[in-house]
Amino acid sequence: MNNKISKYDEFLLEKDMMLLLEATIVLDDKFYDLLKKINSPVASELLKLDGEEVDTNYNYISYDVDKEDKVFFTPDDKAKKVEDPKTIKKSDMNVGRFVRAILTKAGIEVKPKDLEDFVSKYKATILVEKEAFTRFEIVKGDDIKKWYHVDNYYKELGTLGSSCMRYAKCQEYLSIYSENPDRVSLIILKSADDPDKITARALLWLDDKGRKFMDRVYIINSADIELFLDFAKENGFYYKKNQTFHTGDPIMFNGEELERDDSWVYVTLENSNFDDYPYMDSLKYLIREDGKLTTNYNSSYDAELTSTDGGDGSCENCGGRGSFECEECGGSGERSCYRCDGDGEQECSECEGDGTENCPKCDGDGEVECNTCDGYGEVDCETCNGDGTDEEGEECSDCEGKGKVSCDDCHGDGRSTCDKCDGECTVECTECGGRGLEECGRCDGDGTSECDECGGSGRVDCYECN
Repeated sequence: MNNKISKYDEFLLEKDMMLLLEATIVLDDKFYDLLKKINSPVASELLKLDGEEVDTNYNYISYDVDKEDKVFFTPDDKAKKVEDPKTIKKSDMNVGRFVRAILTKAGIEVKPKDLEDFVSKYKATILVEKEAFTRFEIVKGDDIKKWYHVDNYYKELGTLGSSCMRYAKCQEYLSIYSENPDRVSLIILKSADDPDKITARALLWLDDKGRKFMDRVYIINSADIELFLDFAKENGFYYKKNQTFHTGDPIMFNGEELERDDSWVYVTLENSNFDDYPYMDSLKYLIREDGKLTTNYNSSYDAELTSTDGGDGSCENCGGRGSFECEECGGSGERSCYRCDGDGEQECSECEGDGTENCPKCDGDGEVECNTCDGYGEVDCETCNGDGTDEEGEECSDCEGKGKVSCDDCHGDGRSTCDKCDGECTVECTECGGRGLEECGRCDGDGTSECDECGGSGRVDCYECN
C-alpha cells in the first residue's frame, strides 16, 4: 500500500514537472519581497533562482493574500505570445507541490522537514500581510493635518520621511484638505509596532466622475507600496501606475491602465480659495473660477501648486508669497560662522593652536640660573669654609687654595633644569588649557551668525514678482 502511495506521489511530481519547461525564472516584486521575510533555507534557495535559467515553464511567480496556500504563475510559453505577460490569467498550484517541483527541476535537494517548515511560514507570512489591511484607516478634516506632521511618523525614512509637507510650518498650507472633507481624505497605514504612528499615507480624492482616486503613496518601507495598491484594488480605488510627482503618470483601475482621456482627474472643491496651498503631486493645476483641481496640464489653469513654501500659486517661482525661503540659511536667518565653520571655537590666539606656550620661568630655554651657586658655577669649599687654608694655615688640598669648588648641582655650568617645565621649554597654554582652541570671538561660541544673504530674515524677495 505504501509503495502505491509513493508511486502516486512520484506521478504527481512528474505531472507538475511537465509544466516546468525551459524558462528563465522571474519572481515578481511582491513574491520576492515575501520570500525575503521568511527565515528558511527553502526561501533562500528560491530567491537565488530569480533570473536564473532553469528547465521550467514557470514565470512571473506571485501570490494572493486571499489564498495563502497557493502560488500563482504564468506559463512561460503563454507569456511569450503576448506583449505584457502580466495580462495573462495566472495558473495556481499548492505551495508545497510548487516548491518541490521547481527546486527538483533546479537540481536542489530539500529536506522534507525544511519544506514543511517553509510552507507553514509562507502561509503565516501571507496571513500577517492580510492582517495589515486592518491597519489601514481613512481620515478626514483636521486629522489629515495631524497625520501629515512628522511627529506622527514611525520613522523619518523613505519618501514619507522626506516629504516636503511634513514640517509644523506646513500645517497652515493644508487647509485645502481639511476644509473639503467631501472631496478629499487621507489613507494612512498605522505601524504594527506603534499604532499611534504611521508608516505610509496617500491622499484619496473623489473626482467629478464619482471615482475615488488614490494619489501618490508616501512610504517608509518600499514593500508597503504593493500593500497600498492591493488595498486600492480591494476597495475599487483608481491609482497611479507610478508613485511619482508626475501628473502624466497613467491611471490604473484593478490592474488595468486607463486610456489617456480617461486618466485625467478633475475635482471640484467646495472651498478652493486659500492664502496658502500645499505642494501637490498630481492634482497640482488650479482653475480658480471653477474651483477645480486637475491633473490635466493641458487645461486652462490659473496656478500650478508646486511651491513647498505655501502661497496662493499666483507666481510660478514663489507660489505668490512674494519671497522665497533663503536657500543659504534654510529659512533660519542664521548661517554657520565663517570664522569657526560653525564649531563655535577657533584656533587659540595665544598658542596658535599648538596647546603650549613658552615656559614663563625659563622663558623657553629649559634651564634657569642655579639656585645653589647663583649662576657662578662655584660654591665655597666646605673643607676650608672658603678661606683657601686649613687649620694649620696650609693650602687647602680640596680647593687648592682657591676657597671655591665646582657646584655639584649644576656641575659648574651655573644653570640647572627648569623645575616648572622639566626642561621641555614649554608648558600647557594657560589661555586654552592645552586644547589649542578658544571660544570664537565672532559668534561668541554659538557657531552661527546672521545670514548675509537674507539679513537674518530667513527669506529673500522673489525676483519674478518684486
